[in-house]
Formats: sequence, C-alpha cells, structure tokens
Amino acid sequence: MINFNVLLVSGTGQNVGKTTLVCNVISENKQHNIIAIKVSPHFHELNVSDKIIYKTKEFILVQELNKDTNKDSSLMLKAGAKKSFYLQCIDENLPKAITYIKTILPENSNLVIESGGLGRFIKPKLFIFITNENVEEIKLKSLNLMKTANKVVVFKNNTHNFDYKNIKILENEWVILI
Repeated sequence: MINFNVLLVSGTGQNVGKTTLVCNVISENKQHNIIAIKVSPHFHELNVSDKIIYKTKEFILVQELNKDTNKDSSLMLKAGAKKSFYLQCIDENLPKAITYIKTILPENSNLVIESGGLGRFIKPKLFIFITNENVEEIKLKSLNLMKTANKVVVFKNNTHNFDYKNIKILENEWVILI
C-alpha cells in the first residue's frame, strides 16, 4: 500500500475525460504541491529528451519536464503539478512500479494518479471512476473496479456530471465536498 495522499482517477477507457478532470483538480489544488503520475499499460517509444528515471523490462518511469506538448503528463505539469511522471507498465507489474515510486517521492506527498489498473492494487484516499453515457457497455473488469470507487462520474456531451471544484485537500487528505 502507498503511504501517501492519493487521488486515483480511472475510467472505462479513452475519451471519457480522465485527463481533463485530473488537470482541473490539479489546477484547483496546486497550492498543495501535487505530484502527478500518468500510467499507461502500453509501452511507447520515448523521446531522446525524456528524463528516464528508471527503466527495466517490467516498467519505465519518465519525469515530464516539458509543459508544451499534448502528452497527458505534460498537460498535468502545465496545470500546476509540482512534478509529473509518466509510467509505462503492464497491470501485473504495477505493484513493483509503485513500490519503486514510493522510494523516490517525499513522504506525505499529495498524488494524483491517472491509471486504469492501479485500483486493483492500492487503496487510495479518494477514488474517482469516470464512465461514458453508455454504461451498459462497460467491461466486467471496469465494472468491478467501478464498484470500489468513492465517486462515479459520467462523461456526456464532452462534459462531466460532477464539478471538479468539489475535490479538495483538507487536513492533508483528498476529499469530496458535498
């Protein structure tokens, strides 16, 4: 388990506004020195300018330094994250990757993690699951994960049915204001 204040954002797939929600939450709470992590279960070719923190066959961790790209980790940095990382890791190796990440981050860090599979391995302080309007098309794996979320948000007509401004850090914990 992670000993940090973690907001985990997962979803049913691409184009449900996960990164948009994450960036809005970071921008709203940037005074709390948020560290952002984008997790991808796919391995992509890295740029020569990428700052590789750790690379094995099991996972690759890159620190994002550029605010001027359309990569999710870059958008998170631009939104106000103190640091932003991009983790390439298949789901089975997520526990090893998270164990390593814990060793390089300051204790009591405020994390925002966008990941489809991490919810199976950690218990975050707050877990937001985003789905689209076609809820009946959700895969069983996503449905099981969605049941563990603190809040399920629906993405419809390019907007969420939830106001991201209700996600805050109070007394060093992610909470939803009601």
